[in-house]
Amino acid sequence: SLPLEVVTQIVSLLPRFAVLPLRCVNGQLELSATPYAFRSLRLQAFGNSPGHFIAIVESEKLSLLVREVTCDTWIGPGFEYRGRERFEIPAEFLTALPFLGSLPNLKALHLRFHQDCAGHHSDRTVEETVDFRYRILDTIFQCLAGTWSDQRQRKLDQSFGPNSVFAGHQSTQIPATKITRLPSLNTLTISNLADFNDVRLTSSDAFKAILSSSSLTDMRLFVTTDISDSGRRIGWNSPYSDNLDMFESLPATWVLPVASNLRTLSLYSRGLWGWHPKADFRRIGPLPQLKVLALGKYTFSHQWQVDWVASLGLEEIYLDDCHILYQAQCPMPMDESTEGYIRRDVESAQDPTFRKLQFPLRWHTIFSHWRTSMLSLKVFKMGRGVWKGAPKETFNAAAEGITLKPDGDYKAGFDAAVLSHALEHNVFRYFDCPAP
Repeated sequence: SLPLEVVTQIVSLLPRFAVLPLRCVNGQLELSATPYAFRSLRLQAFGNSPGHFIAIVESEKLSLLVREVTCDTWIGPGFEYRGRERFEIPAEFLTALPFLGSLPNLKALHLRFHQDCAGHHSDRTVEETVDFRYRILDTIFQCLAGTWSDQRQRKLDQSFGPNSVFAGHQSTQIPATKITRLPSLNTLTISNLADFNDVRLTSSDAFKAILSSSSLTDMRLFVTTDISDSGRRIGWNSPYSDNLDMFESLPATWVLPVASNLRTLSLYSRGLWGWHPKADFRRIGPLPQLKVLALGKYTFSHQWQVDWVASLGLEEIYLDDCHILYQAQCPMPMDESTEGYIRRDVESAQDPTFRKLQFPLRWHTIFSHWRTSMLSLKVFKMGRGVWKGAPKETFNAAAEGITLKPDGDYKAGFDAAVLSHALEHNVFRYFDCPAP
């Protein structure tokens, strides 16, 4: 027979659906396959996923093998979002969330929300409300920081009011013996983070502790936007627009705490950002360790943005569906303190005076500047990734091994919608291959 080291190397190259049954073949394969079978877990908000997740975490042996977890709030293909059905909170999913703090070797955490969101100033009704999203994020950050307790959770749930969807939810106290060592995250990704700056979260000690941790070196965020059924942004002209607040605060709230340790930063948005809504990264100072920067739907409008990117000492940069602003109809007067940006009070005024402004920045000047100033750059990619749905090639590859019938049909119980959902909204994570 082959040496254990060789068998383990072979097993490490297999997809997970092939690794799981290998554990039942013999003792040697069980030793090789088990660490890879439980290295990555997915906690979903439907089916038996929460129960399976808790069972693995409660196993003294298996919990030590977990390195990566994906938490997904989607409640399954049987529910139509923005439909007429009543949204029921995924109670079992909420019960399982605190067990994240019992995975001492957890290194990568991926959070996935639904793409529909609405801020406090929106007149739309969505399933994943501001409080729902805050409750999920707060629970996770408290667990990772070691400050979560069932008493605190009950108090928080009560603060949402008697008519809240969380009214009556019973949290589960995690035995103290299960929390032997707190996770030390290297990677944090959040898909469909709401375009609302929830200060309840960003001002909390747990949030600041996790983002300022010296171990966190890779952060990737995809911000979704409050969009109506017609595709129009809600509250775009409001001086209290949650969207504008989110992007103006994003450099200070999400990037600044982790700035000194970050090596990889990916920032994507469902809508255009950078100019309006404005995101001023000059406020965060240097990013001394940053080597990889990926930007999605980012708008270049000012020379300072070009200079800021050039000053980072990057080795890799990825521009995914990014734009140059060369002309805009702007309400006057513009912001004098930061020339070329729209004043929110002027924008929201009745019958503002608009003027067409020209912006001098062009791609060829940006590239020429970077060519001579970014001397450490090894990789430059620019294009457009797969923003909608699951990439066809990725879906087909992931579905291999499930097509077990001779006629090519999928085996019983396979749900294409579940696989498609798991593969979509990942463009900000796998940014290194935007299409030319």
